[in-house]
Amino acid sequence: MVNVPQDALLAYLRTNTEAIVDEIVPKYRDFLEDIKSNDFLSIILRGHLYVEHELTELNSKFLIDGKFLSKNKFLQQLELGLALGAVEKEWEPALKKLNEFRNKYAHNLGFTFNEQYYEDFISTFSLEMKKNFEIKCIELTKIYGNTLHTKLGILISHLWVLLVIESRRAAIKKILLL
Repeated sequence: MVNVPQDALLAYLRTNTEAIVDEIVPKYRDFLEDIKSNDFLSIILRGHLYVEHELTELNSKFLIDGKFLSKNKFLQQLELGLALGAVEKEWEPALKKLNEFRNKYAHNLGFTFNEQYYEDFISTFSLEMKKNFEIKCIELTKIYGNTLHTKLGILISHLWVLLVIESRRAAIKKILLL
């Protein structure tokens, strides 16, 4: 058994799910408002920015010198997060798919997101991620509408929330990895 210092245990207790949820609910509402659009490009770009920001924040909690992070692109941030143990391996395919869609818009003026791309995106989720997403999607589409635009925003927000929660739990995770 790992001998975890008292401070680490207190940090973990402060980052229980209820406390995290209370902290992120206002940010989550802001996220959903920021990506509320009838334009897939806007949803993907804004969602990608949120996810990338949180990925950088998460990685920074595992590094001594954060200057390194500002020079990295999304995939480099993801690879770093995986190597550090900050990002769960099961999230990798979905995060890469989000980046792929962002790149399609950045490098192909004619790219149009559609239902098939949405299904491809969901297929990158692990079974547990899908189950949790489906519950949230049902709840949120009742509030925000059941359009493909809304479902895409909710899907991206699900990835963002995973990173936010993991970022809040990073202190204990870092200690346990050492």
